Amino acid sequence: MLPPNRQFGFFFAGVFACVAAYCAYKGYGFAAILGWLIAGAVAGLVAQFAPERLAPFNRAWMALGDLLSKIVSPLALGVIFFGIITPTALIGRLFRRDELRLGKADVRSHWIDRSPPGPDGASFKNQF
Repeated sequence: MLPPNRQFGFFFAGVFACVAAYCAYKGYGFAAILGWLIAGAVAGLVAQFAPERLAPFNRAWMALGDLLSKIVSPLALGVIFFGIITPTALIGRLFRRDELRLGKADVRSHWIDRSPPGPDGASFKNQF
């Protein structure tokens, strides 16, 4: 679902204004600052008075976001899985850790008895 064209235009007007402020902060030339300010003003004026003109840009922007999500999400999740979860599991197996205690096949229950026992069940009244 696309955001409204007016909202899209005002967002980019703000982005262009922030870029102009950054250029001013970094000491870029007056032409660069003025160019970004003009781009922001144009985006804001078009968003205010003719938001339907922004529809193709809005669709293109959302299509770019969709394309990037199909590329970046699998990469990020792959890095997390193969960079964090897999090494942690391999180190656990190297040291023969059995966090779920599934290696004990001859027990009736895998329940872990607490010593000392936890709080009384009656203390959990009105939790919400």
